[in-house]
Amino acid sequence: MNKPSKLTRQTLFDLGFAHGTDVDEDPSELEFRSRVREYQLGYIVGRSFGEAVKQASRRAAAVVAGELGWRFGVSLPELMAAMNLSE
Repeated sequence: MNKPSKLTRQTLFDLGFAHGTDVDEDPSELEFRSRVREYQLGYIVGRSFGEAVKQASRRAAAVVAGELGWRFGVSLPELMAAMNLSE
C-alpha cells in the first residue's frame, strides 16, 4: 500500500527564495514592488544565497543583499533579520 505524500505549503518567503535562487536577471522595480514584503525578502535572500553559492563566497551574499535592498527600498534591519544576521 502506498503512503500518501505529505504536501507542504510554501510560504511567500519560500516562493520568493526559490525564484531568487533560479534567476539570472532581477525583476524591474515596478514588478518587484508589486510583490508582498515576505516575497520580496525571500527573493533577496534567495538571490543572495544563489550568488554566494556561485562565487563560493559569503561576502557575495552580503554584497548582493545590500545592493538589492538599496535598489528596492528594503531596510538593512529587515534584511539582516530575514538573513538571520545580527549587527
